[in-house]
Amino acid sequence: FKFFKCCYYGVMNKLILMLLLLACATPETPYKKMNNGLGFLVKEGNPWNESVFKGNSRTRSDVASAYAGLAAIEFCKSKNKVTFISETVDRSQRETFNQVSSSIDFVHNPFGWHGNDFFYDDFYFRNRFRRNRFRHRFGYRNPYGFNLFVPMRTYYSRPVYIQFPEFVSKFKCVDSYYQLSSKLTLEKISKELVHTFAKDFKGGLLVKKSDGADLKTWDLILSVNNKRIESEEELYSEALSDNKGNLSAKILRNQSIQNISINSKDVTAKLKEVNQGIISTTCDRIKRTKQQLPKICNS
Repeated sequence: FKFFKCCYYGVMNKLILMLLLLACATPETPYKKMNNGLGFLVKEGNPWNESVFKGNSRTRSDVASAYAGLAAIEFCKSKNKVTFISETVDRSQRETFNQVSSSIDFVHNPFGWHGNDFFYDDFYFRNRFRRNRFRHRFGYRNPYGFNLFVPMRTYYSRPVYIQFPEFVSKFKCVDSYYQLSSKLTLEKISKELVHTFAKDFKGGLLVKKSDGADLKTWDLILSVNNKRIESEEELYSEALSDNKGNLSAKILRNQSIQNISINSKDVTAKLKEVNQGIISTTCDRIKRTKQQLPKICNS
C-alpha cells in the first residue's frame, strides 16, 4: 500500500507541474487575422462595420479591446479614410469551475490506547522538536492503534473563473466628421408614441438635457438633413458623418412640428489624433511582446 501511495502522489505531482508549465508557456493571442477562431476579423455592414477580436484565456481584456480598435483603423486606413468608432462592446465568454484543495490536521485519537502515554511522553521530552514527525509517522501507519493522534483530511472548494475575451468595435470609415455643438443627453422614444405626430411608423430621439440654444430640453428629434432618425446610432452614422456642416432638423416642440438649424463643428482633425493615439499605444505593446509588427505600425 505504501508503494502504491508513493507512486500515486509522485504521478499526480508531476502531472500538476506539467499542466502549470503548459499554462505558463501558452502565449496570449497575438494581433493577427482570425485563424481557428482566434484573432481579428472585420465585417462590413450598413450603417456600421464591426471589428471583432477573440483571444485565448491568457489574453487580457484591455489588450483584446485595443486590438479590435486597431483592426478597425487599419481597415479604414487602407481606404484612405478616417475611422469613427462609436463604441466597443464586450462579448467575452466566462467559464467557472470549482477548484478543490485539502489539508491534513492531526486530531486526538478516541480509539487510541492511553496506556502508551508513558512512551509518548518519554519521546516528547527527549525529541521535542520532532513531535509532528512522530505523529505523522505513527498516524499513517496505525490510525486506530496505540498512537494518540490520527490524521484528518479537510477539503476546501473555491470557484475559479476563466475568461476568453471577445471585443467588438462598431465603426465607420469617413472622409470628414462633424459633431453637434451642443452637448445632449438623448433617449429613444418608441414609434407608438411618435406616430400621432410624425404620421409614420418610426420612433424619435427625445432631448432630456441640452446646453445649447438650438436644441432645447424636451425637444423630440424626428429627422436631421432629411434623414429620419430613430436612434443615436442613426444620428451619428447617417446625419453627422460627411454632412459638410450644414444641418437642418425637423423636431417636435410644444406639440407642433418645427424646422430648425443645428450648429455643428468639424472634428475630423481631432478624430485623426484619436486614431493615431490608438495606433501608437497598441503598436508599442505589440513591439514589446516581440510580435511581428503589422503594416499600419510602419505607416
